[in-house]
Parts: sequence; C-alpha cells; structure tokens
Amino acid sequence: MISLLRNCILNQRRFFVQEVTTFNQISTYCICGNIKRFKPCLQVKHFSDKCNETTEKNLIYVGPLASKVRNIKIFSLVSSLISISFQPLLYMKLVEEDNLANAGTIFALFNIITISTPLLVHLLAKRYAIELYHYPKEEKYSAKIFTFFCRQKEITFTKNDVIEPTTPRTAMFTTCIAKGYPLLLDESQFLEPKHFNIIMKYNEPIDFEIEELNVTALNQPPTENKNVMIEDKNAKEK
Repeated sequence: MISLLRNCILNQRRFFVQEVTTFNQISTYCICGNIKRFKPCLQVKHFSDKCNETTEKNLIYVGPLASKVRNIKIFSLVSSLISISFQPLLYMKLVEEDNLANAGTIFALFNIITISTPLLVHLLAKRYAIELYHYPKEEKYSAKIFTFFCRQKEITFTKNDVIEPTTPRTAMFTTCIAKGYPLLLDESQFLEPKHFNIIMKYNEPIDFEIEELNVTALNQPPTENKNVMIEDKNAKEK
C-alpha cells in the first residue's frame, strides 16, 4: 500500500522533499524522482551588530630594558622582605652582647638600608616607560610604567599634556613629563619615530619671541636735551 501511494505521488509530480544535512553542509532535493545533491548557495554565519567596544591602539614603543628593570625591582623587594623577616633573630644576637649602643646603631643602619633600597630603585624605575601605545581615532597616547610592587600602571595623555623638564637635575633621568608623571624614553626604540617628535612637540614651529626689556629710570641711558645744547652753542658764538 505504501509503495502504491509513493508511485502515485511521484507520477503526479507533486512530491518535494528538502533535506538539509548539517554536518556535511550538503542539501538533498528529491524533485520528480531525481535526486540532486549540491552545496547550498547561502551559508549562515554568526555575526554581531554591536559596535566594537575596544578602541583600536597601535604599539609604537617598547622599552628594551623592561625585563631588567622588573628583575631589579623584584630582587630589591624580595631581599628587603627577607631582611625584615630576619630582624628579630639579629636583634636577639645583638642584645646578647650587652652593648646596647652598638646594637642600636647596627640595627638602625640595617633598617635604613633595608627600607631605602627598594625606595631608591622605585624612584629611578618608576619613570621608565615599558610600552607606549597610540590611539589614532582619539589622538592620544598611553604609557605603561611599573608601580612600587612591580605591577604595570597605564597613563593616558595627549600631546598637550606633555612638558619638558625644566631643571637639569630632573632632565638627567627624564625625557618628558606627562600629566605630572616623569617618563624616560629612548628615541631610537620608537617603531614610528614621528610619534616622538609629536610627543616632544618637535614638529611644531619654534617661536622666536624676544622678551621686552624692562627699561626704568635707573637703567635708562642718559639723554641730552637738544634745546639746551642749542642755547649753549649760541652763547659761545656771541
């Protein structure tokens, strides 16, 4: 009975079966008793109509001494922690000598060295730029530096937020100051050297404005009265 019905439907050409295989991505159609297999014309793709929330940024600078600076900071912190942990044992040994003056002096010097070493290392290493990124859409920059506990901190700034160090003491270990943070940059390590000129404002025209001299009655050169000179000349001729 089933075969009879099937033959009847095929003869009337009213049978249409669509079978889609999901694994092989092949569609099977039975049309008029003929089986045709072909790939589908349209394939479904996953997409999202949401805007990309992440802002595009380009890496323009990499500090060549970043790993060495990190290792030095870690070594100073670990050595200071070990020294602090051994302080009770050292204090007990010094007290046993019955010389409290020498024990106090040695203990104080030991604490000063233990505390000042990581602070001094951080004072020099906090200005070293690890990486520098450029945001072309927003025309701003971001620099990564080390914190006291050797974690990375990101500073975002624009070229208008950058100033040059004013004193020779700060200029020794500082290339520029961005939003109050001193940064040490190496011009030769920029992947795109033009950004160094933009940050340091070397691409802007130089203003050769001359300061006005403050002329007062004290520093003003003496001027002679011409009328007095003419009268003296006429008197001599008479």
